[in-house]
Amino acid sequence: MPVSSNRDSIRLQDRDVLLLRGLFESRALPLSQATALYFDGKSEPAKKRVQKLKSAGIVRERPRRLYEQSVLFLTTKGFKHVAAGGHLSNLPQLSLAAFETRSRISELTLRHELEVQDVKVAFASRLKSTNFTLKEFSTWPLLSQFRASPGDGSAVDVKP
Repeated sequence: MPVSSNRDSIRLQDRDVLLLRGLFESRALPLSQATALYFDGKSEPAKKRVQKLKSAGIVRERPRRLYEQSVLFLTTKGFKHVAAGGHLSNLPQLSLAAFETRSRISELTLRHELEVQDVKVAFASRLKSTNFTLKEFSTWPLLSQFRASPGDGSAVDVKP
């Protein structure tokens, strides 16, 4: 599905959609982790593809100091594209305003999000070396909550 931009036109690949969905879920992802998760650890293809996605305005890089790692995030344009393509159908539905609010994260929260992604990369990498794959890794409380009946006929929401 082509995505046009003033500077570039790009045809999204399945791997791109997985990356964009991952950016939606995690809110921020270092290029090194994106490389491990979506590009089989191959840094050159990852850099080239991410550069094309950045040129198309689909992803951006958070401002950083020279010595800090590159941290990617999904832009509004990228969000609109993956949402319109139905690629977020099994995730909590967000309005554009809610997406933009969720995208603004503090430095403290950013550190936490990146540490969570460290765990995801560790699991995925270890499982891949044993011929298994990580099918799902979610930290969204809305996706993990459920209703339970304690036995007295009432129902209670159980949230992580």
